[in-house]
Amino acid sequence: MSNNSIQPSSGHGNETEGCLNGWTYSTEIYTATIVSEWDLVCDNAWKVPLTTSIFFLGVLFGSFTSGQLSDRFGRKPVFFSTMALQTVITLGQTSSSNWVMFCILNCLRGVGQIANYIASLVLGSEILGKSTRVSFTLLGHSLCFGVGYACLPLFAFFIRWRMLLVASAIPCFFFLPLWWVIPESPRWLLSQGRVEEAEQVIQNAAKKNRIPAPDVIFMADDCLEIMQKGSFKGEQQTYSFLDLLRTTNMRNITILNLLLWAATAMVFYCLSLNTGNMNGNAFVNCFVSAVTEIVAYVATWLLIRRAPRPMILFTTLLFCDVMLLIIKLIPEGWHAVFQVLALLGKLGVSRAYSFLYLFSMELFPTVVRNMGLGVASTAARLGSILSPYVVYIGWRLAIAHVFFN
Repeated sequence: MSNNSIQPSSGHGNETEGCLNGWTYSTEIYTATIVSEWDLVCDNAWKVPLTTSIFFLGVLFGSFTSGQLSDRFGRKPVFFSTMALQTVITLGQTSSSNWVMFCILNCLRGVGQIANYIASLVLGSEILGKSTRVSFTLLGHSLCFGVGYACLPLFAFFIRWRMLLVASAIPCFFFLPLWWVIPESPRWLLSQGRVEEAEQVIQNAAKKNRIPAPDVIFMADDCLEIMQKGSFKGEQQTYSFLDLLRTTNMRNITILNLLLWAATAMVFYCLSLNTGNMNGNAFVNCFVSAVTEIVAYVATWLLIRRAPRPMILFTTLLFCDVMLLIIKLIPEGWHAVFQVLALLGKLGVSRAYSFLYLFSMELFPTVVRNMGLGVASTAARLGSILSPYVVYIGWRLAIAHVFFN
């Protein structure tokens, strides 16, 4: 990037005038970005990290509201409606004519993205059995997230940012017809007293898997309490955020989740966003970072059946902490060692982040599960909103990584 018209002011050799004739941007790495599109440099450079923070602000709002909507109206409606929302908004971003319009749509896209992500996690976990739930969360959900992340630099290398948004939105169109394939969560239906519908879901699943199922799956005595609270009285018990703090046990679970999610998310997104600042090709660095996440998810899946849940969380966070702390001891100029340690730190925090989804989902009861995950994810967004500025600030990277500890 070069300025075509920075000139000294008369009488003051150390002062410069603003850019009069525009900027010339290098296209060696990126053909076009929002920076070159709307001249987000010099006096407007602050808009770059703000753009990312506005996206996470939308994610914050989506995390806060999606859980309660999903616990009240069902997992399936929220899952597909937010999928349609983020698809339409992403396509709308491609026609952004200015930075303000792009940021507004970016915020709305964040709302749809996190609501869809959490709803899909809870819906899939509640449909599947306990033995399959762990594999779905870590391999079917987190691992596929890592694969999509790995595809991002490959697409970005060949197409510009507007077409990249189109490419990221198109797959969602193919998933929308799955409305007629994916059932509602039977656990949620039971919590609402809709026993017959829950039985129908299980019977349909048994039929597709060629497994005989009894005509009556849930005995009347077992469901009496649910039926009394649910549709047989014409009433439905609703839950609010206060239920996450009502008992001592729920308060401990909620508060600890808030602290863990906030700290883990901030380190995760700081290390992810800082990938572009590392030495070497930005696309290769991004791809290697994605592969690191894939390795982390597979390693967590292999370990989770052999170690207690709290021990896994403790060791993964400690591993990340130690790797980032060692960076401070690395002499300047040892770029390769620095990058390896940073990626190892990313490996540890990625394992912790993916594991938190599973662990938290197991801790919160069904009636407030999506709400609990939403509140925990809200705390995570507070850390992620700050992460672009942590990366943007002109700290030395070693100091920044020590701060993450």
